[in-house]
Amino acid sequence: MKNILVALAILALTTAVPTLADTYTATVVAHTQDENFYGIDAIGDFTINVSNNASLFAGCGGIDFRPCYETFYRNQPSPVITIVPPPLVLDNGSPCTPGVAPGMEIFNAVCNSGHEIYGGLFNSATMGVWTGPDPIADLLLSPGSFDGGFINSKGDAVFIDGHDDELIFADDLTSDTPEPNSFVLLGTGCLSMLGVFRLKRK
Repeated sequence: MKNILVALAILALTTAVPTLADTYTATVVAHTQDENFYGIDAIGDFTINVSNNASLFAGCGGIDFRPCYETFYRNQPSPVITIVPPPLVLDNGSPCTPGVAPGMEIFNAVCNSGHEIYGGLFNSATMGVWTGPDPIADLLLSPGSFDGGFINSKGDAVFIDGHDDELIFADDLTSDTPEPNSFVLLGTGCLSMLGVFRLKRK
């Protein structure tokens, strides 16, 4: 019994590894650069203020510059159009200055709870939108530009790529399971059981 507990403790404590960087699925929601962001919530629902083009949306009065909001809900095929903002609990993040790889010039950046998204120019040649927070291995989400947007505390992001006239939603697929902590807990639990077993033998 003692040998089994020692082996489990050693295995658990030595196999605890850092979690991998976030992985994303980026989807072009619309082809436009004329959108004003309203916000994103913690599960990735987001709203765009389309009042500038209200005449294009049925139910918004038929006249531009009237209040008009387009909300994209997860797992819902079509956006919902309203004349008032939806009751989302916003989780937008805030402007920041992330750490980046040498040669990166940042134009715009937004961070939230350890997640970040930024647009910039790498080595004066490659324009794109990246996410981190690893300065060396940040993930290139889009080859275009970051012309406004948000990132929530889960890592989901929505932004305008003005270079390619696209509204893009980046869905953070990374599991929230704290795998390294589970291994550490298992290892310390096994060591505790070993201590109790030795005390009983004495």
